[in-house]
Amino acid sequence: MKIKIKCLGWTLIALGLVCGLGAEPAAPAPRRTLVLPAVITPTSLQPGAVVKVQFNWQADGPLRHQNSTCVHFVGSKGVVYTENPWPDVPTDSVDWKGKISTTCSIKLPDMMTEGAKRIPLATGKYQVAVSFNTPKEDPTDKSDIQALAAGAGVTTLWAGTFVVGTITVDPNAPPPKADTEGAKTLDLSGYKLVFNEEFDAPLDVSPWGPKTRWIAHLPWNGDPGEANFADPETGFPFTIDKGILRIEARKDMGQNEPDQGAPVQGTLWIDDVVAVAGHQTKVVNDFEAESKDWTYTGGEEFPGSKGSLTRDTTTAHGGQGCGKLEADLSGGGAYVGTLCDLAALGFPEPSEFRLWVKARNMTTLAVRITDATGQCHQKRDIPLAATQDWQEVVLNIHHITSGPHAEHWSGADDGKWHGQAKTLGLNIDKSNLRYGKKWRSGVLASCDPEGRGFAQKYGYFEWRAKLPVDPGLCPSLKLYSTPPEPVADADVRRNNSWEAWLQRFDAAQQEALQIDVLEFYGNLPEAYTTRVFTWRPGAMYHAVNRIYTRPNEIADGFHNYGVLVKPDFITMYFDGIEVWHTHTPRAHQRPLMMLFDLALGAGWPIDKVPNPSAMVVEYVRAYAKDGE
Repeated sequence: MKIKIKCLGWTLIALGLVCGLGAEPAAPAPRRTLVLPAVITPTSLQPGAVVKVQFNWQADGPLRHQNSTCVHFVGSKGVVYTENPWPDVPTDSVDWKGKISTTCSIKLPDMMTEGAKRIPLATGKYQVAVSFNTPKEDPTDKSDIQALAAGAGVTTLWAGTFVVGTITVDPNAPPPKADTEGAKTLDLSGYKLVFNEEFDAPLDVSPWGPKTRWIAHLPWNGDPGEANFADPETGFPFTIDKGILRIEARKDMGQNEPDQGAPVQGTLWIDDVVAVAGHQTKVVNDFEAESKDWTYTGGEEFPGSKGSLTRDTTTAHGGQGCGKLEADLSGGGAYVGTLCDLAALGFPEPSEFRLWVKARNMTTLAVRITDATGQCHQKRDIPLAATQDWQEVVLNIHHITSGPHAEHWSGADDGKWHGQAKTLGLNIDKSNLRYGKKWRSGVLASCDPEGRGFAQKYGYFEWRAKLPVDPGLCPSLKLYSTPPEPVADADVRRNNSWEAWLQRFDAAQQEALQIDVLEFYGNLPEAYTTRVFTWRPGAMYHAVNRIYTRPNEIADGFHNYGVLVKPDFITMYFDGIEVWHTHTPRAHQRPLMMLFDLALGAGWPIDKVPNPSAMVVEYVRAYAKDGE
């Protein structure tokens, strides 16, 4: 979703949303969406202050496209804009029906550009307007824009753009309240406490369960960011003192890490690469002979890397040989890789690639897939099991091109998949190496990989925590759907974990729901992010907002971060104050487990992270209402 904001030569950075409107080709009449007045708080504010805008639509069903949405601030001298790439509403799913609302917190700039000069933001009134872009997959298609209509209280600014409210920029306006100020509205009448972790006894935790209250890994066996989640040991990463849990992140090379100055090397053996389209499969390469389809790439844009690609006849998953990719990054560089040209494959559009790999000194794998437009899609954190044996890796194109840590560039450069795969690349990135992550940290999950543990579909979930505020840290509090019954060859610890996890939902035709109650980036200490989204197989639901706090509020003390999940709405709370709500996706079908962790990175550099760092938690609770 993209919101673009344009105003008097100055640029606003805001949260955005994807909405798509339009007619199904075979429908007798186009589906229409009415643009409704926005709710704006406050309507008068200083330059540099945060304005909260609730955008409203009346939709009559799932739409044809996902269109980027622009938000314009229009003054007497014209309009300029910027964009934010977060989607917000499920325009192509069944959830795009009826009254749709989404709230964005938009921080105004305190300066504007006039000619070649930077001057204070001009005082005066600005119209707040919304419009929709043509879809990137077909910029000539204006049917969605033409289907928009102004609702009561909304006026047309120009074709397809509608004025939904006004604001006044006034240097003398009172400072707006933070999202975390206000009256407490949380009401748990009729709810009972069903889960209570007070940390007043030794922590009941094991690496993977079962029969412990917590496990110390993500159930799908992944370590996002720049720190590995460690097995619990005496004094690390979990300690309890006077009823307070401490989760520590430590820059610790570990017993399997090289000494300072030791070689930074890794090896990847590759065999039996197969493309999958529905029930059809085709061998891409089994390395039974020397192959010109796979070429070596040395990461030349980052000087210093060394490596090679050879055919190894001393080991193979099946047959007489396999591909062997070796990397030596001791002298610098970022990665080496191998690239396969798929042009001559002669196969229907594949949905995934399956291959067998054996790795030395690697915890993850980096993958690149190029689509028909030349756009390169990359995921650098495909998990590998901690084994010296061959293991199967499943590379689902939907997973590679979407979700956390998906990267893209060149071609259409829109993050969407466009048709036939042109190339498949496998890389050894420095971050993939076992000693590529020099930090270790901790995570706790209330269910193991089989869904055993505490989870509930609806109810109120709450953490009382104090979070670290340092650049590069990313603590989070989350809920995830428990998995359906396991499917064949979907052992999340043995196979390509996240993909094996999602295969369970695919097989059951159920979508996985993720609720980020809090993702806090130490680089942005004045706010935290909250979001709700679903994973495949259906159309993705994605709602997101940034919650602005009072200065230093998060770091200064303990606060209650909670979420109330009901059949119709999901509501976020800060110390009992409602800070945001969104529709509960219709795809929500499964119980939700609780997770919280102290991660590093999340796209931010970690060179200034204090060693050690910690988050502290006073309690974790969940409440249930009879009949839900």
